[in-house]
Amino acid sequence: MVVLAVGYLVVAALNKLPPFASVEKTYAPGEQVTNLERSKTEKDAERAIVDNPDLKTENNQTDTPNTPTQETDSGKTQVNLLVTNARIANGTVSASGFVTNIVESGGACTYTFTNGNATLTKTAQTLTNPSSTTCATVSFPASELTANGTWKVVLGYSSDKASGTSNPKEFTK
Repeated sequence: MVVLAVGYLVVAALNKLPPFASVEKTYAPGEQVTNLERSKTEKDAERAIVDNPDLKTENNQTDTPNTPTQETDSGKTQVNLLVTNARIANGTVSASGFVTNIVESGGACTYTFTNGNATLTKTAQTLTNPSSTTCATVSFPASELTANGTWKVVLGYSSDKASGTSNPKEFTK
């Protein structure tokens, strides 16, 4: 009996019979599905790494941040900053961001909120990551923003070695 079962499994595997048969499913127009099968390109890349493990360390990405430049008047490295979040939710303002092109500790982040003549400044500590420096999220009651309308937040960073300012990010109170 065992010989028959093993024999069937071998034949079924070679001929793609149940339980090895793949079932083609049709999907309705607009239906969202996730294909868990890897593409030929992905399979080829995996085979290439198995054949040559040194390929694991190759990096052909081109999305590297700008190289820091030196400011002539202060002697500090000019850094790139990005505000990733600025919003009001449940009566609380929150803002967050990071320095994209340096990794260092000991710097300070400053979030400056403006609406016309109204200005509010909040400072935050930094957290180092493998390839960037994160500015801790600031949160405070929306009542601290004295005016209604469109507010802009700009993130500044300063340390002994580097400084910079982000582009403004807008949100509405």
